[in-house]
Amino acid sequence: MILKKFAAVLGGAMLLAATATVGTATAAPAGASACGPQTRISSAEGYAWIAFCDGNTRVVGTVYDTKSDGRCPLVMGYLSGTGGTVNSNWAGPKDDNSPVDIGAAAGRTFVGAGMGYIRC
Repeated sequence: MILKKFAAVLGGAMLLAATATVGTATAAPAGASACGPQTRISSAEGYAWIAFCDGNTRVVGTVYDTKSDGRCPLVMGYLSGTGGTVNSNWAGPKDDNSPVDIGAAAGRTFVGAGMGYIRC
């Protein structure tokens, strides 16, 4: 099996974005403190349920691969300031899922999230 989970090469661009919002806190995954509501984002390769946590400095959730197309979906967190992204673990092949737990660099926050993929 290919060593998963450090997606350095992206094959896709954002297809649908979720914006970081502060809302009513929901149950947070282990290690997370206050999280906003969960949001579903999707692409042609799969989908993810995510929440912005800890003052929009973390994105947590789960990404799911729904197609046998050689593309494994991942979540891309969009950073404030000069931009940039932080990528989650990828899910794949079809019917696989993977946890999402990405953090912003010190002094930065996430301003949104979208889907990307790697070839797998």
